[in-house]
Amino acid sequence: MENPTTAPDVNPADHNLLDFTFAWLPLVGLTFLSFNSCIAIYQSWDDAWSIVSILVSLIDGVLLAFVLHIFECPPPDSSLKGKVNAAVWFLATMLTIMFSYPNGAVVPPAIAITAWSMAVAAILAVRWRVKR
Repeated sequence: MENPTTAPDVNPADHNLLDFTFAWLPLVGLTFLSFNSCIAIYQSWDDAWSIVSILVSLIDGVLLAFVLHIFECPPPDSSLKGKVNAAVWFLATMLTIMFSYPNGAVVPPAIAITAWSMAVAAILAVRWRVKR
Protein backbone atom coordinates (compact mmCIF):
# COMPACT_ATOMS: atom_id res chain seq x y z
CA MET A 1 0.00 0.00 0.00
CA GLU A 2 1.26 3.46 -0.93
CA ASN A 3 1.95 6.05 1.74
CA PRO A 4 -0.44 8.98 1.11
CA THR A 5 1.91 11.50 2.75
CA THR A 6 4.70 11.10 0.21
CA ALA A 7 4.71 13.13 -2.95
CA PRO A 8 4.70 11.30 -6.27
CA ASP A 9 7.93 11.22 -8.23
CA VAL A 10 8.17 14.11 -10.66
CA ASN A 11 10.56 14.15 -13.56
CA PRO A 12 12.07 17.68 -13.82
CA ALA A 13 12.26 17.33 -17.60
CA ASP A 14 8.47 16.94 -17.76
CA HIS A 15 7.80 20.19 -15.86
CA ASN A 16 6.69 23.09 -18.04
CA LEU A 17 5.82 26.55 -16.68
CA LEU A 18 3.15 27.00 -19.32
CA ASP A 19 1.57 23.58 -18.73
CA PHE A 20 -1.78 24.58 -17.27
CA THR A 21 -4.27 21.83 -16.69
CA PHE A 22 -7.76 22.93 -17.68
CA ALA A 23 -9.82 24.11 -14.75
CA TRP A 24 -13.20 25.77 -14.87
CA LEU A 25 -12.80 28.11 -11.92
CA PRO A 26 -9.93 30.22 -13.36
CA LEU A 27 -11.75 30.39 -16.70
CA VAL A 28 -14.95 31.58 -15.03
CA GLY A 29 -13.00 34.10 -12.93
CA LEU A 30 -11.13 35.49 -15.93
CA THR A 31 -14.35 35.69 -17.95
CA PHE A 32 -16.11 37.51 -15.10
CA LEU A 33 -13.18 39.92 -14.65
CA SER A 34 -13.00 40.63 -18.40
CA PHE A 35 -16.76 41.19 -18.64
CA ASN A 36 -16.72 43.60 -15.69
CA SER A 37 -13.74 45.43 -17.18
CA CYS A 38 -15.56 45.82 -20.51
CA ILE A 39 -18.63 47.20 -18.73
CA ALA A 40 -16.45 49.63 -16.73
CA ILE A 41 -14.68 50.80 -19.89
CA TYR A 42 -18.03 51.30 -21.63
CA GLN A 43 -19.37 53.37 -18.73
CA SER A 44 -16.26 55.56 -18.51
CA TRP A 45 -15.63 55.95 -22.23
CA ASP A 46 -15.22 59.75 -21.92
CA ASP A 47 -12.48 59.52 -19.26
CA ALA A 48 -9.18 58.27 -20.70
CA TRP A 49 -7.49 57.94 -17.28
CA SER A 50 -10.26 55.68 -16.02
CA ILE A 51 -9.90 53.45 -19.06
CA VAL A 52 -6.12 53.24 -18.56
CA SER A 53 -6.65 52.42 -14.89
CA ILE A 54 -9.11 49.64 -15.74
CA LEU A 55 -6.81 48.13 -18.37
CA VAL A 56 -3.74 48.29 -16.13
CA SER A 57 -5.69 46.65 -13.30
CA LEU A 58 -6.90 43.90 -15.63
CA ILE A 59 -3.42 43.22 -17.00
CA ASP A 60 -1.94 43.32 -13.50
CA GLY A 61 -4.51 40.82 -12.23
CA VAL A 62 -3.91 38.41 -15.11
CA LEU A 63 -0.12 38.67 -14.69
CA LEU A 64 -0.47 38.15 -10.94
CA ALA A 65 -2.50 34.98 -11.51
CA PHE A 66 0.15 33.65 -13.91
CA VAL A 67 3.04 34.52 -11.58
CA LEU A 68 1.21 33.00 -8.60
CA HIS A 69 0.88 29.78 -10.59
CA ILE A 70 4.65 29.73 -11.03
CA PHE A 71 5.10 30.70 -7.37
CA GLU A 72 2.94 27.80 -6.16
CA CYS A 73 4.36 25.18 -8.56
CA PRO A 74 7.99 26.10 -9.18
CA PRO A 75 10.02 23.81 -11.39
CA PRO A 76 12.46 21.62 -9.48
CA ASP A 77 15.91 23.15 -8.97
CA SER A 78 14.65 26.47 -10.29
CA SER A 79 16.69 29.63 -10.07
CA LEU A 80 13.54 31.70 -10.66
CA LYS A 81 12.47 31.79 -7.00
CA GLY A 82 13.86 35.26 -6.23
CA LYS A 83 12.52 36.76 -9.45
CA VAL A 84 9.09 35.19 -8.96
CA ASN A 85 8.95 36.44 -5.36
CA ALA A 86 9.81 39.96 -6.52
CA ALA A 87 7.21 39.81 -9.28
CA VAL A 88 4.49 38.67 -6.86
CA TRP A 89 5.36 41.47 -4.44
CA PHE A 90 5.50 44.12 -7.19
CA LEU A 91 2.19 43.13 -8.81
CA ALA A 92 0.37 42.81 -5.47
CA THR A 93 1.77 46.17 -4.33
CA MET A 94 0.73 47.83 -7.57
CA LEU A 95 -2.86 46.54 -7.24
CA THR A 96 -3.03 47.59 -3.57
CA ILE A 97 -1.88 51.12 -4.34
CA MET A 98 -4.13 51.42 -7.38
CA PHE A 99 -7.20 50.45 -5.35
CA SER A 100 -6.47 52.36 -2.14
CA TYR A 101 -5.31 55.69 -3.58
CA PRO A 102 -8.50 56.79 -5.40
CA ASN A 103 -10.70 55.67 -2.52
CA GLY A 104 -8.87 58.02 -0.16
CA ALA A 105 -10.07 61.01 -2.17
CA VAL A 106 -13.77 60.33 -1.64
CA VAL A 107 -13.92 59.33 2.04
CA PRO A 108 -13.35 61.34 5.22
CA PRO A 109 -9.68 61.84 6.19
CA ALA A 110 -9.78 59.45 9.16
CA ILE A 111 -11.09 56.62 6.98
CA ALA A 112 -8.58 57.47 4.24
CA ILE A 113 -5.69 57.29 6.72
CA THR A 114 -7.02 53.96 7.99
CA ALA A 115 -7.35 52.58 4.45
CA TRP A 116 -3.84 53.73 3.48
CA SER A 117 -2.42 52.30 6.72
CA MET A 118 -4.05 48.97 5.95
CA ALA A 119 -2.63 49.10 2.41
CA VAL A 120 0.87 49.76 3.75
CA ALA A 121 0.47 46.95 6.28
CA ALA A 122 -0.66 44.57 3.53
CA ILE A 123 2.28 45.57 1.31
CA LEU A 124 4.75 45.01 4.13
CA ALA A 125 3.12 41.71 5.10
CA VAL A 126 3.33 40.42 1.54
CA ARG A 127 6.94 41.55 1.31
CA TRP A 128 7.77 39.83 4.60
CA ARG A 129 6.01 36.63 3.51
CA VAL A 130 7.62 36.59 0.06
CA LYS A 131 11.06 37.33 1.47
CA ARG A 132 10.97 34.24 3.72
